[in-house]
Amino acid sequence: MPTYSILCCIAKNKEKVKSPTPREKFDILGYQPILEDEDRDLVFNSGRIIFEEKHLEMKGVPFLMGFFKTFPEHQKYFKAFKNTPYQDLKSLPVAENHGRKVMDEVKFLVNNINDPIQMKESIWNLTFSHRNRKVRTAQMKDMIFAFVDFVKAELGDEFTAEMEVSWKKFIAFIMAIVEDEESKANTTARNTMEETSALDISNYIVNKV
Repeated sequence: MPTYSILCCIAKNKEKVKSPTPREKFDILGYQPILEDEDRDLVFNSGRIIFEEKHLEMKGVPFLMGFFKTFPEHQKYFKAFKNTPYQDLKSLPVAENHGRKVMDEVKFLVNNINDPIQMKESIWNLTFSHRNRKVRTAQMKDMIFAFVDFVKAELGDEFTAEMEVSWKKFIAFIMAIVEDEESKANTTARNTMEETSALDISNYIVNKV
């Protein structure tokens, strides 16, 4: 059965998945970032329910409100409404626009789950565009898990335990790409700093002579 794999650095967790509290979510990525056919089908089919039947993309603001209620420390990364109480976000058009963007990004990834190249390019672009705002792996993990919790609450019994497990494997797949991109960016930054430092020292020595 074909699989799509990005990294193999996350050990597979054979234990039964528990419903995590927000602070435990960092430890839930115990899956290998590998998506089997069944996982991709479950994520894709649940995506049809989420976006084509329930139209949760229209509920971006309630999602953001729930996200900031659970993770208030992350609101500072959203410049346009970082000082706005989460209860008041529903009155801000900019919050509605950003919430819709988040939903559309998830929808794009789900719709392209059978195209790993397209998925990787989208995640790379997302990681790059958020780097200047200091949004990193931890914030992205929390937001994706918050999305799954939001969907679970909205869909109720329609969001099965099997769907939840496959979504968490999907998250592991996404985060493996994000972490790989962050690692490459950090390595490039370190190399640039070392080259600049070496150049400065060389110039200093030449000037002194």
